[in-house]
Amino acid sequence: MGRKLQEEYSKWDFTMNIARTKYMSVGTDTNHLEIDNSDIITGCTEFRYLGTIFTKDERDTKNIRHRVTQARKIIGALNGVRWSKNITRN
Repeated sequence: MGRKLQEEYSKWDFTMNIARTKYMSVGTDTNHLEIDNSDIITGCTEFRYLGTIFTKDERDTKNIRHRVTQARKIIGALNGVRWSKNITRN
């Protein structure tokens, strides 16, 4: 898999930063992935993609908690505007 990624990247003159690259496999306990040229890609237990948190245990409780926390922050910020005596409807 890593070899194919490197081959595709080289076609477009991209380079793969192995030190910053991580992967997550669901259903297995592998901690690292070794590529053909003895580079090692480390594994991770969770990652964020387009604002959604994916975890290795395939549960979405962490994602839901994160979204609820973000919503509470926004509501808290808007409450100051909503209850302000200095702001009128006109």
